[in-house]
Amino acid sequence: MVSKASIVIYREIVVLAPVLTAALLLWLFSLEGTLGLYRWTPDYPRIFWSIGCLGIAGPVFAVIGGVLGARVPIASRIAFVASVFLSSAGIILAIGLFLYIFPGAARISPSTPPVLLIANKTGSGGVSDLALVFRTAAPTKNVVAYGPEFPSTRVGEGNLSRDHAIPLKNLSPGTRYRWTLNDGPEHSFLTPGISASGTPGEKGLAPLSGGFRFAVGSDPHFGAAESSIDHTASILRWVSDPARGFNAFFLLGDSVDRGMVDSQWQSLLGALSPASWSVPVRPIPGNHDTIIDGMVHYLAYLYPKVMETRGSRLWYRIDAGNVHVLTLEMLWGTEDFSAAQRSWLESELSSIPPGDWKLVMMHCMAYSSGYSDGGVPWFDHRDMIRELSPILEKYGVDAAFSGHDHDMELLRKNGVTYIVIGTLGGIPDPVRTYSSPASVWYLDGVHGFLDVGVIGGRMDLTFRDHAGTALESFSIDKNQ
Repeated sequence: MVSKASIVIYREIVVLAPVLTAALLLWLFSLEGTLGLYRWTPDYPRIFWSIGCLGIAGPVFAVIGGVLGARVPIASRIAFVASVFLSSAGIILAIGLFLYIFPGAARISPSTPPVLLIANKTGSGGVSDLALVFRTAAPTKNVVAYGPEFPSTRVGEGNLSRDHAIPLKNLSPGTRYRWTLNDGPEHSFLTPGISASGTPGEKGLAPLSGGFRFAVGSDPHFGAAESSIDHTASILRWVSDPARGFNAFFLLGDSVDRGMVDSQWQSLLGALSPASWSVPVRPIPGNHDTIIDGMVHYLAYLYPKVMETRGSRLWYRIDAGNVHVLTLEMLWGTEDFSAAQRSWLESELSSIPPGDWKLVMMHCMAYSSGYSDGGVPWFDHRDMIRELSPILEKYGVDAAFSGHDHDMELLRKNGVTYIVIGTLGGIPDPVRTYSSPASVWYLDGVHGFLDVGVIGGRMDLTFRDHAGTALESFSIDKNQ
């Protein structure tokens, strides 16, 4: 005879299993990037479906046992035992996965090295403001001093805090600023020039003065055993050399391999910090950065709430005279291309004068060559081409930069130049088995970055390897 207490416990177990697994799946799919993970990776759909099936298996067997009842008592008992076992397994799996994922995803390091970041607010000089961002284990007040000849402008924090984002505002264009933190060692950075003329460098090299020179790279995948972090370090050293005159470094996502692992973010910050002291950086999130709930780390370290912002911290506009960079949240594709982001993009693009440069930066590519992985096409992204490319074409975007694919490629389609540069250190993709009809130039198996220089109506694009050696160069002329 089964006691009433046992029946109550049995019912609670059978009911609790689907409730907990449903709650887990709802939480996972509420996180940015999870829907793309489900749609674009061969293994994760099976994992998510297995979790869901295990959650409902217990109740299903309970129903089967109830239907069989006294007619087939042995089968009924087997079904009830199976329902208890499967329900218990579902409960343990749901709780175990949550305890494995959430604490790591929510763990933020108490202290981080200072990183000089590009903000999305334009100062009175026509170039974007900067912010020195870092965390301290204990609440502190800090002072940044900066100036074109010596650090004469002092910006101090008013309150003790552990999260710091000290702004450097209203910078003059084409000026080398010297700066210190708490009267420590002096560093310097060069702001973009915004004049219509300047002194060009050698063929394929960005302007030496008077223009905006920036580097673009993506997919270093800090934390992945296969990543060539030494090549990433070589690129950062080359770009951050003051003699080269770079004004900014745009990092287009997949900075880390698994966003939920805080130690990978610390490795990234350790490498990025000293380079940024000479060349301010602007990282944007990629799909690996958001695995799972990794966006918590990205925002905490690379766009904290205490950092002044204009609008969203995930899509925004950066200005340097007649050059306007619009960053988008495109992780796996258009899963996160919300109506709000679309409306913002069209509004911003329509507000930019026709003669100015319109540049878009995102993680996921639109047009690209590539290969298939488990039946998933890693080339000419159908959703991006259908939903984003018509907007870029409509508003006359000059170039769209992306990573995601781990190769170098330049493509042209309907007046827009597309650049794929996911070669900052992650393992190179296999040789392409599909060549996009839009492809102009393609190279695989090489780590490197893109060197971009803009003077007036000319933009030079130079693909470089990890040692800085030029591989191929292109130019875009707005007057043609």
